[in-house]
Amino acid sequence: MRTRYILLFMLISCSGATSSGVACQIPKCTVAVFSGSFDPVHNGHIEIVDYILDVALADWVLMQPDSGTNRDKSNRTPVAVREQMLKAVFELYERLLITLNYKKTVALLREHYDVELFGIIGSDQYIRLAQMSPCPKMDVDRWCVFVREQDKEHPLLQNPVPLDNASVIVVETLHYADCSSTMIRYALQDDNRELIAHLPLHAKVLHLICQDSLYIKEGC
Repeated sequence: MRTRYILLFMLISCSGATSSGVACQIPKCTVAVFSGSFDPVHNGHIEIVDYILDVALADWVLMQPDSGTNRDKSNRTPVAVREQMLKAVFELYERLLITLNYKKTVALLREHYDVELFGIIGSDQYIRLAQMSPCPKMDVDRWCVFVREQDKEHPLLQNPVPLDNASVIVVETLHYADCSSTMIRYALQDDNRELIAHLPLHAKVLHLICQDSLYIKEGC
């Protein structure tokens, strides 16, 4: 897949020297970091990626499916399966990387780029983090908060505060802002075939779900 070669392309685009042997300036690069369970990846996730790239909030998007160590989400689909879903959906995106080792990938980028990390976060997570004292330390230079409909009137979204000294940009509700992987899993587990056909899922994701009987008792 093309996403497998993107990191190599990024690293050789400025190797530190020109053909004449004169060192070139280290290029700046803004990377939007998008972590989540993606269990499954749905149209809301796709819409966020499209928005980031369409309005040039970042040069690249780095997606990382969580490993499954969150105690509140102990029954996650294996990370390799969720990675496969992401690759199926985003294989033609030229400025998107998928990684299972966020720290290693970012460290590698920083060897060759002046990297600014742009964290992607939902309004529910932002509100929770903003109310924590002290706020957890996070290796992010800026945040972009995507607002869920039920959070629109929250005071912290009307007057955003920094997270760990990182500035915050608030993006108003998108079409699929209230999509939830959890609710999609519940719908799939109900095994309502008519409902399944209308879930906010990319066709390739639905194909993998049906093919491997993920979240459902039998294939679609």
